[in-house]
Amino acid sequence: MRNFSLLACLLFVLAGCGGNPKILWKTATDGPIYGSPALAGDLVFIGSQDQHFYALHQKDGSIRWKKDLRSKIVSTPFVREGSLYIGSGNGDFYNFDPVTGTIRWTLKTGGLIHYDTCADESGMYFGNHQGRFYKVDYNGNVLWTFQTTKKFGGHCVFYKDLVLTSSWDSNFYGLKKSDGAVAWKVSSGTFNFAGPELVGDNVYFATHARIYCLDASTGKIRSITKTTYLNHVVSAKQYLWTNEKGLTKRSLDLKVLGTVEFNSGRDFRPLVHNNFFILSGDSSTLYAVSEDLKILWKVKGGEAFWAPGVIKNNVYYTGNRDNNLYAIQLPQP
Repeated sequence: MRNFSLLACLLFVLAGCGGNPKILWKTATDGPIYGSPALAGDLVFIGSQDQHFYALHQKDGSIRWKKDLRSKIVSTPFVREGSLYIGSGNGDFYNFDPVTGTIRWTLKTGGLIHYDTCADESGMYFGNHQGRFYKVDYNGNVLWTFQTTKKFGGHCVFYKDLVLTSSWDSNFYGLKKSDGAVAWKVSSGTFNFAGPELVGDNVYFATHARIYCLDASTGKIRSITKTTYLNHVVSAKQYLWTNEKGLTKRSLDLKVLGTVEFNSGRDFRPLVHNNFFILSGDSSTLYAVSEDLKILWKVKGGEAFWAPGVIKNNVYYTGNRDNNLYAIQLPQP
């Protein structure tokens, strides 16, 4: 049910022009929310650590349906051509009818799924915590798997005939989309929590205190740049952006062009929207930062915002570890 009782606990601060964000609604679950939601039609879909998968009405946050998957959900749903997909904590990967909540099929992988699915016409690609990376067709058939010694997290991207990803086994991978064979791998010497960012023929991986720039076709290292601690790098407006200690703007050859400093959440991948970025801050604050590195506004929630969320019609949908899914009306640009 919608929970308006906590609205008084939220603090809105405007620092710049364009007005204040406004909470339209928030809906409480019975557990923290770690993944981002997905949108389809007039519904928003989100999983919770309360072991339930929810479909909510975008207009008011009322529950259309919810399903008990008997395992916590920390991954982000994926929507494609009338089907809704989600991975669970016990490793089950589901195909739902998004309108009715009917489960069409289930694939058992045996390891917690905390990975953002990528997809092409031939199938879906994702990893699990047993160190197995999957390609699955849209009928739930496994086309191939690739096994490592450590778990997969983050996300993947495509480059020509390759799917690019990384693993906690300290390697970055270029795998052939056709059969999962290793086209190249590069060791970072440390756990790799997040996924790649592709810009032209270059792929960037941020891992702890370095950013690697690789040739996306061959894996050849083009540069290694030392940073402060970070997990993510994103591209926008012909620049790279990192949330090391706030938001840092870098050229494509990774030179620092400017920084606005605040205590940013390293696990929250910056979300690019129009001409600004949304980042998590000191445990419970969302920041909006402009391209010229000015803080536009802040929103303080109950606890930490863990995943970047999604935006539609200038409404921002995002989950929080206070158990709630928020719908926030953003200021007009």
